[in-house]
Amino acid sequence: LTHTCRHKSDLAFGQMSLRSMKDDPLIENSALNKLIYYPTLTKERGDNMGRITDLIISGTFFSDIGVQGINPVEDRAMLCGSQGFNKEMKFILLSRGLEEGSINAPGDFVLEKAFAE
Repeated sequence: LTHTCRHKSDLAFGQMSLRSMKDDPLIENSALNKLIYYPTLTKERGDNMGRITDLIISGTFFSDIGVQGINPVEDRAMLCGSQGFNKEMKFILLSRGLEEGSINAPGDFVLEKAFAE
């Protein structure tokens, strides 16, 4: 789970969501044990600095979490962000072999299209 914000205080919602997952009866402990939370900051100093798209392209993200890269056989994604972010991530995922899906045609990733710029 990646979560990119400008400032450290903006990460509070993601951290609260992670804590609430532990009490969710629909989420098994085995799934929680596999979850890697990777917060990044773009304006304030923190452990992971930079836009997540840049960290993915450079390979830093994968190195930090200990995986080889995006695997179209196993990986799935849900994107939620600005139109610019969604467009950039869509390009990255398509170029790495994932296919966009929808309610009518499931694929490897979906885009949240509720945000307007």
